[in-house]
Parts: sequence; structure tokens; C-alpha cells
Amino acid sequence: MLLGIGGVPYTVARMIADSDLRDIGCHAGTISGAFLLIHKAGKLTKVRKEVSQGRPVWNLAIGTHEMCEWPATEPELFRPVCVDFTRSPDRLERMRNVVSINGRVEIDLL
Repeated sequence: MLLGIGGVPYTVARMIADSDLRDIGCHAGTISGAFLLIHKAGKLTKVRKEVSQGRPVWNLAIGTHEMCEWPATEPELFRPVCVDFTRSPDRLERMRNVVSINGRVEIDLL
């Protein structure tokens, strides 16, 4: 799952945390409080990852102090990588069940 930052991804994360979904993987450029919610609900696992099996990957942590300290407190859970790794079309196409949720910051209608 790729979750961006902002209200929409956070709301979706809350819904996932409260749902019966399980075994959510993380392959993201930015991890935020949305992933922390899913983790605290016990749903952020490594079970079905096809790329970087065994560890969620990310390249930037953003959010509260608790959120930014989280990767350091559980280093076995994370694998920090560069953005070229997380956004590589070759890697993304190897994933069978990817959901990407990002909020729009601005749009140019011209």
C-alpha cells in the first residue's frame, strides 16, 4: 500500500485499522501517521509482499514526534531506501495487488 499524506490517506488508514483487513504491506515514498495507525492495529505485516519481502520500505518519515521516532524504535520492521527504489516502474509492476492513495495538493486546470 502506498499512502500519501493528508486527510484522505489518514481517513483511509483509520478505516483500514478499524476493518477486518489484514496483512497490509508498505512500499512507500513517505510514511506518515497513517501507517502508524495501521501498524498499531496489527495489520502492517510482511506476509504478502512481493518486492522487498520481509520489510516495509520507505524513504521519508513525516508527522508527529511519535511518528518520526517509530522507525528508530522498531528498526527490524523497516528498510529505508531511496525514492528511485520505491517509485521504480520495474518494481511496481511486479506487485500484483497495489493500492495507492494520495491526496491532491494542487491542480492546474490549464
